[in-house]
Amino acid sequence: MRSRPDVWSVGLVMVDDLYVEGQPRTSGLLGGGAVYACVGAAFAGARAGLVTRAGAGIHTETLAHLQQLGLVLAVKQVAAPSIHERVYVSASRETVFELEQGSGTYEGTCPRPSDFTSDLAPDQCVHIAPMPVPYQAEWVAAAAEAGSMITLDPHTDDSAADPDAYTDLIPACTAFLPSALESERLAGPDHEQAARDYVAAGARMAVVKLGHEGCVVATGTDVTFVPAQPVRGPVDTTGAGDAFCGAFAAAVAQGRSAVEAARVAVRAGAHMVQHAGAVAGFDGLPSKPVPRR
Repeated sequence: MRSRPDVWSVGLVMVDDLYVEGQPRTSGLLGGGAVYACVGAAFAGARAGLVTRAGAGIHTETLAHLQQLGLVLAVKQVAAPSIHERVYVSASRETVFELEQGSGTYEGTCPRPSDFTSDLAPDQCVHIAPMPVPYQAEWVAAAAEAGSMITLDPHTDDSAADPDAYTDLIPACTAFLPSALESERLAGPDHEQAARDYVAAGARMAVVKLGHEGCVVATGTDVTFVPAQPVRGPVDTTGAGDAFCGAFAAAVAQGRSAVEAARVAVRAGAHMVQHAGAVAGFDGLPSKPVPRR
């Protein structure tokens, strides 16, 4: 019997080719918001589980390696091609993503609750990584029915194309975790007020991620700024926000306060930017994870 995770991370896995200015290309990296969130959860000292669809291009050897590192896998193998993208990182660490020609689609690679054969429990956290909002809505409903804690990282495209779609999802969230760009599209440029608005809409807590600046954290009583963890010479910023979310979800599942969870999460984001790809993020985890409360 496989071990029971503290956090299920639900979402996409994909293949990344990394182009960092001034460095050789790195091809075939395992990426995707759900697996990066698992790195963050593991950084926070939690047992992480990955719920995803693995299309053609996701090697079984890579998944087996993740399992050896302690990740609980709930992976449905599908014939559809995996999403394959090029990641361009400039000298200033600005990142641009470009889909490879012939890449897979969301329809083929987004996991559905019907793919998942394990039980969800009230003492588990279900982190829903970025996917188009209809798929996220299915998982919010499934996790809410089970009484699980829910953390939700909105999809960047849908935060622009269909911002009203999140109105019905936010009240079910233990924590709503948009990036600064997503939050500006959903609630305007005042990040502190936006975080308050998400809590007023029903989320127990909300965080607006501000990248290298840190984050704004709101609960029903306070709004707090948590600065980022300084990093010298970041390797790749891909997945930093996802690792933040996974660590935040894990810390909340461990019973930490929103501000305590954010402090763990910024450290997880700093860890991720020092590694290229999710596997390197797992391999580089500290031997002593962030201690539980």
